[in-house]
Amino acid sequence: MDGEDGLAQPDNQTRRHAGRPRQVEFFYDFTSPTAYLAWRRLPDILARTGAVVSYRPMFLGGVMQPTGNRPPGTLPQKGKWMAALARACITELTRKGAAHVIMPKALG
Repeated sequence: MDGEDGLAQPDNQTRRHAGRPRQVEFFYDFTSPTAYLAWRRLPDILARTGAVVSYRPMFLGGVMQPTGNRPPGTLPQKGKWMAALARACITELTRKGAAHVIMPKALG
């Protein structure tokens, strides 16, 4: 909701957390390439926002199976999207000086 000055006003959740650092829960699976790419971007996000992180390891297969979801590599459209996302992330990380990020030939 906008205030009298036309600027957006903080919502109740923002007011409750005023003065405390923002908390990020980072759920990841060691076998997930997208989790790795997100983890590589996390330090910049934390530095920019002042947030603190709690790492939450998880087994993604244990979530996918009961929900009927399948890994992206097993579905052609998801696989294409994931490859495009990985290329974009790797390009950005390399541009930012992450010299040890290697673009797999399959994504090049």
